[in-house]
Amino acid sequence: MQTTDQFTKLFYSVAEIAMITGSTTAMIYKMRERGELVFRKFGGKTVILKSDFDAYIANLQVCPAEPQVCNRRGSRAA
Repeated sequence: MQTTDQFTKLFYSVAEIAMITGSTTAMIYKMRERGELVFRKFGGKTVILKSDFDAYIANLQVCPAEPQVCNRRGSRAA
């Protein structure tokens, strides 16, 4: 469990999610446009709840070992 000082982190900024995933903020905004992530407002800041991000990660497609390969759309290519 990630903590900030003595408190559990409840949400992330878009920049933090980009850093965690090794992506860009533009890609995180595209994920929102595709309905993959939910953004919320907290004190005027755009945030992603930790629980929403955890659910997104938990629902990622499991890719089988070679020779089958997962493609970008989530289906398997032979």
